[in-house]
Amino acid sequence: MDRRKALKGLGLSLGFVVATPTILSMLQSCKKDTTAVASWVPKFFSADEGTVVENLVDLILPRTEDLPGASDVNVAEFIDLYTSKVLGKEEQEGYKKGLGAVMKALKKPVRDITTEDYDGLLA
Repeated sequence: MDRRKALKGLGLSLGFVVATPTILSMLQSCKKDTTAVASWVPKFFSADEGTVVENLVDLILPRTEDLPGASDVNVAEFIDLYTSKVLGKEEQEGYKKGLGAVMKALKKPVRDITTEDYDGLLA
């Protein structure tokens, strides 16, 4: 199954449900500023969690010759903003717990995790 087509279909089917002003403003705030030197600073995630999420979404939606990848369209930043602004406390706690399990499964400090480690986790 083509992940891009599946995600596009899911996005189109949910588009009318999630097109709220909050989400639209989050999408606008996730635009990449090409003149800025500073990198993304997560609002909900810790710096290490943000790095893990960013690397995982890049593997799930890699850049191709014809299409941008997850990092090109700031997917990790959107997930961070969505989680911090839309999810309730209970859902946020569940999200943190799940992300903690992912980080524990990687079994290394974030700075030592390789692409192969992330790929192995996804496999």
